[in-house]
Amino acid sequence: MLFARGTVAADGKPEEVLRPEVLDPVFDTRTTVTPNAATGSLTVNVVPRRWPGEGPRVHLIGGAGGAVNLTRELARLGYRVSGGIAHEFDADQTLWRSLGVPYKGVGAFSRIGPEDLQAATRLVEEAELTILASFPIGAGNAENLRLASRARRLVIVAPGPGDPPRTFFSEEGRRLFAELAQRARTLSHAELLRELESGRIPE
Repeated sequence: MLFARGTVAADGKPEEVLRPEVLDPVFDTRTTVTPNAATGSLTVNVVPRRWPGEGPRVHLIGGAGGAVNLTRELARLGYRVSGGIAHEFDADQTLWRSLGVPYKGVGAFSRIGPEDLQAATRLVEEAELTILASFPIGAGNAENLRLASRARRLVIVAPGPGDPPRTFFSEEGRRLFAELAQRARTLSHAELLRELESGRIPE
């Protein structure tokens, strides 16, 4: 049972009561509710009040959860965020979907194709900055590197402790990344956040 000011606001099974459309008006905040992958139990999280922000648009290209922390930091700082191309059930995709972040998704374990690249290009072109997070690169997601090449401004985040490694499972991916690295800035997570916290879009 969920109580609000002495009255019953909702009554039912956890999955019936623990829903954003039920919780948000009672607590006057915005929430996300996600099931634990291992246990199925529900986790309720509060979305920062500044989300979605009113700052510049930043596009995140990630994979294997590489953009999760960046998404949270950008939300905290009030930036508007878009994302993709992300595979279904990836941690990045799960977070973006729960936050209502505009993103381009594809099926789990499917190969990102040219048509997916075309559909995601608009989000990158609308962004003032595109950030390429650290994630393993293989034949299935190499199109994300081609997507990064269409950015107006591109920053590559160097892998840090706890980040998924930027390993290469194809020579094509290694080549595409090397081409990007020649034209983009590479920053550590901390360096990037310092610039974003100042309100300055990295050049």
